[in-house]
Amino acid sequence: MLVGIEHNRNTRVEKWMTTLAQKFNEAGQNTFLNSSWAKIPPCDVFIVWNGQAKNVWEAVQSLLCRGTRVITCEHGWFPQADHFYFDGAGANYLSTIASMKFTQPDEKGLDALCTWLYKYHNRRPVGIPYKPGFIFLPLQLEYDAQITKASNFSTMQEVVNLVTTGFPNDLIVVKPHPLNAEAIVSTQGNMVVAPVDTNLHQLIKDSKVVVTVNSTVGAEALSYAKPVIALGLSFYTHDGIVLSGQTSTLFYESVNAIRDGWQPDRLLLQCMFYELVRRQWKIQDLQGEKNIGRILNGDFYAWGSSAS
Repeated sequence: MLVGIEHNRNTRVEKWMTTLAQKFNEAGQNTFLNSSWAKIPPCDVFIVWNGQAKNVWEAVQSLLCRGTRVITCEHGWFPQADHFYFDGAGANYLSTIASMKFTQPDEKGLDALCTWLYKYHNRRPVGIPYKPGFIFLPLQLEYDAQITKASNFSTMQEVVNLVTTGFPNDLIVVKPHPLNAEAIVSTQGNMVVAPVDTNLHQLIKDSKVVVTVNSTVGAEALSYAKPVIALGLSFYTHDGIVLSGQTSTLFYESVNAIRDGWQPDRLLLQCMFYELVRRQWKIQDLQGEKNIGRILNGDFYAWGSSAS
């Protein structure tokens, strides 16, 4: 099988894609790195990073038209650093996770999930200067496809204005995106901007609600079973798991639901996290022909298989 892998020049991604190609070659797959979207050599499978930039999207459609199978890969979730996932449909809101009906874990799977969550959440408390019970609003990058393609917002200021209006009597704690720490938003009377290095997990734990467009912070908040209002589309925007704020009408309905005590469905959360944690891969997981073969055959689960 001939496998092509995108040679992404983003410094955070390049090492992962280069290592991925190395692991595939070590497993006996004929693999090449490709850095030109203008010309992609014929191959059986092509692995693309994210795939949502305009030129990449067009190239992917061309590959699909000529019968090449495309696998998308992206950062994982818990945490994003050093974790990755694969999907046959796309990344984030385009992934199969966004539309799937989740499977309830059996007793063994539930024990494994609970153990994993306990270890992941077992962090020392970190003091933050905000009284618990605030609304937490993490900002995103305005040029990211998550905003430009999967939301109705153009700027983070629009998001801030909506949220501060919806929760006029609550403290809104806004945290800039780590890649845009100097982001400037006009502050409102009931809003503070947290330093970019403020501990994310403590902000989530001390908040009463997390409002996000479609950041992975929303998934982090759901791992704590926090109520989340999602203003855009994401892999986790499932009914019963989050409240929708994709229009101003839906947002204010969701605010009212929060005031009435709405909470995410715990069983649905269990089922979704059982899916997500099994889908995360680390570099060290990509060893040997068996795991590489599973990925190429569409079994994207690092824990066992899709049937387990």
